[in-house]
Amino acid sequence: MALDKNDSISQVNNLFPDNTSGEITPEDQRVVSTNAISSNLNIEETTDQVIKSNFETEKQLIKHAPGWRDMFGSFTNAKITGTNEPTWTKVVDDGAGSTGVYAYAFSPTVLNELWVMFQVDHDFAIGTAFYPHIHWLPDNVDTGVVRWGIEWSAAQSHSQDVFGNTFTIFIEETAPGVINQHMLAEVADPGITVPGAEPGMIILARVFRDATHANDTFTGNAIGLNLDAHFQVDRDSTLNKEPPFYT
Repeated sequence: MALDKNDSISQVNNLFPDNTSGEITPEDQRVVSTNAISSNLNIEETTDQVIKSNFETEKQLIKHAPGWRDMFGSFTNAKITGTNEPTWTKVVDDGAGSTGVYAYAFSPTVLNELWVMFQVDHDFAIGTAFYPHIHWLPDNVDTGVVRWGIEWSAAQSHSQDVFGNTFTIFIEETAPGVINQHMLAEVADPGITVPGAEPGMIILARVFRDATHANDTFTGNAIGLNLDAHFQVDRDSTLNKEPPFYT
């Protein structure tokens, strides 16, 4: 017979057989009844805890409608070294002699380069592609083409992988003829699929303007701001903080 937590001791006492011989004292009945109710409540409390725990686990695994996010690789935080450094240059000021704001200028005549890195987030939609893109500005009104190069290598975390040989991709974009117009040069569809991409993966990247290539015809400096990557998300988090992330 199941005991409802609202049962009174007197109701529980009805479960006892007739005590005609007096062998079961009222105190015996009280102790047994109280223990029965307490045991039932503990079972119900434990059940509630298990249900709550399972709900919290399932909540982490629930996928939502696909959406997009950015991985950010600011050139301000990038590493520059060697003889091919871009020039740290003023972009704009207040028009009255302020210090202004600065960014890296990539030359139209020699190759300039810098290095950034990314980490794949825990909301990444497994099996989807990345869309690397460069935010940049032209510093003159020419309408030539800027040719950007991205050399990269990636590896899974937690001793699963090694950084192998690099791959290089190129993105070309025509300047708009407007000084300091915010441009975004992005890899075309279907994007870049990185084998084994998962949360915690690190992507190392070298960014350069391929200025000596015949396709790079823009006569001005290309002011580089960020190397970012659009990527698809389908969850808020992973079940685990390390592999296996989802089970």
